Parts: sequence; C-alpha cells; structure tokens
Amino acid sequence: MFRQVFQSSPVRYRLPAEWNGIPNGGGLQSLYNGYLVTPPRIYAEEFNQINGLFVTQEKTPTADAVIVVVGVTNRIYWPGWDRLWWKFNAVTGEFMERGATPSSYYDYDLFQARDGSLWQRSILGSFFQVDPINFAEIPGTRREPSDFGVIAVHIPMVDRQQNLAVLYTSTEAGANKVGVYNWTTGALIRHINVGGTPTDILPEDERRCYVAMNNGLLNLVDYTSGEVLHTVRSPAPTGSDVAYAWDRICRRLLAFQMVPNAVDGACQSVIRGWYPVPLATHLTKPLPLRAPRKGRDVPVLVRAVGDAGEPIAGASVQLSVTGDAAIARHPAGSDVHGDSITTVHCDAPGTMNLSASATVEDGL
Repeated sequence: MFRQVFQSSPVRYRLPAEWNGIPNGGGLQSLYNGYLVTPPRIYAEEFNQINGLFVTQEKTPTADAVIVVVGVTNRIYWPGWDRLWWKFNAVTGEFMERGATPSSYYDYDLFQARDGSLWQRSILGSFFQVDPINFAEIPGTRREPSDFGVIAVHIPMVDRQQNLAVLYTSTEAGANKVGVYNWTTGALIRHINVGGTPTDILPEDERRCYVAMNNGLLNLVDYTSGEVLHTVRSPAPTGSDVAYAWDRICRRLLAFQMVPNAVDGACQSVIRGWYPVPLATHLTKPLPLRAPRKGRDVPVLVRAVGDAGEPIAGASVQLSVTGDAAIARHPAGSDVHGDSITTVHCDAPGTMNLSASATVEDGL
C-alpha cells in the first residue's frame, strides 16, 4: 500500500567545540552524561525521546514546506537534557536548522490538527495549542480532560471546522478504540473500534484520519460516520520510538524513528516518506464463470490483488491455456475492481489447464 519516496538527512548533533567545550567545573558547570564524550563518542548530545513530527508551509528556494521533528535530548551541559526542534526541507530532505522550545519537562507530545495547528499534551492529561514558530502555549486554548468527561487525554486530533475532536483518552485506553467528541461541549458522539492500541491520530482530509497502532497497523477511519475504511500494515517499524505525520501538502505518510547512533555517537535517525499507492503482490487462480462445454465460450476471471488486499487496476493479465481449449479474446487490462476476464473457447470434450501472469506498470 505504501511506497517510499522520501528520506531526509540524519538529525545533526552538535560537537562540544560547536557549543561550550567540555565542562570541567562543579555545580552548574559539571559534566553531565559524560558517556556522550567518552571515546570513541565525540558528540555533546543525543536523542532521548521523540515528541512529535509535523509538516508546515514555509517557503524555501527548493520547496514550499518544511518537516519538523521535536524531541528531548540528553546533553553534557546542565541540566543534562533539552527539548529541541529540527527543521528539514520537505523536498530535498536537507537539514536546515534547529532551535529550543519553551516547553517544560512536564509538557509532552505534539500533535497536528486538521487545520495544521499544533497541540501539545501535558503530564496531567490536558492539552493546548502552541505557536508554530516559538512553540509557546497560546493563551485560552488549554482543554482539560474533565471537559470531555475523562481522566486524561493521551492523543488529541482536533477538527475545529467541524466542531469535532478525535481523542484517545483514559476512557478508550485498553479497549482498542478512539472516541469522537463534540469540540465545544465535550460530549461523546461515538466510539470507533480500531485494530490495536492507538499511538498516533493523523488527519488525512476533512473527514478521514489515520489511526496508527502499536501492532504496526494503520486504520483509515471516517470519523464523521464512524466507519473504518481499510486497514494496512505500516511501512515503518513498530515501537514507542516512532512518530508519524500525514503530509497534507504532498499527501504522503511520514515517519521518524529513533535508531542506534553510529560508533562515534553521530545520529543515524532519518525521516522517511511514503505515497499510498497500490502495490501488486499476486493474482487469484483463474476461475471459469460458466461450466466448460464443447463449443462454448467460457469467461475466465482473474483478479490482480495488492499487498493490503486492494484491487490493482490496469494490470496486463495474460491467461495461458493448454488442453482442449484456446484463447478466444483477451481483455485490455484489469478494471477498477482488479478483475480481468478472458474468453476461452472449448474446442472438444476433454480437459483444459489454466495459468495466469500479469505485468503491472509502476504507478509513480
């Protein structure tokens, strides 16, 4: 279902020489996390936790958008940690710049709403909108769990245009479902059962969102009707060290995963991007739609199927026949349902053996 089309350069760690050297004092001037600069390691920081991944419009010489990773680092300077953002060109994947966020140690993950706004979750289960430039809390936007009748909100996806919020809260926890709530009143509208424990909720358009789960599955959900449209396997590895985003500008799935650093401590974690395109994997066995009889034209059905069970349109299916039959008419290609029907003429009483193959052109 997904084909990789993008990869960024790795996040860049800073060297002590680019910063303040290696601390050698006491108190606030002490060396923190000394393992970071113990040979052969040479960098002054490393990833400790991912807080978010999102796409925002920003004009550069080669792109109209940027991708931003937000996370917590361990570092050799007081207080031993930092929360930073890293910005990448959305077309070339080139690292552009970094900066610090004003979030406290008790402000956690960032989530992108349908309108592109950013919302951050706190340790007490509330969430609030942040400025996309400086990541400061926007006054008057904080929503408490009690607004929705729950103890804590773990994952929020806000759709203010439709006055809805798709939430994974303490109420849905452990039940493999998400809740659709009225944004103004906080009233629960419906629950939607999903295929695992949600780890992220990504707005895809004005009524659909992807729900990423801890078992590596993605559900595409119509949250206005409560329907699960389909389920696919995520192209990214499973685990708590993966952050997802849906790129509304290029319409692709993005994921950032923390992977082990290089021997010298250099970061090797990158952002990857995939287009949701059909990926053909197999054909069904040829199926005669009428009983073969001498002198009869028999339609034979073959269906081209993708990796998520989706139909593959436009596949050039070739049917081969041996025995007491011959091909009378080939189809132009599989239709929108993935179906290809070849007409076989039965020449005489006896048997016929059918086999099929297909050629699928790259969709990109």
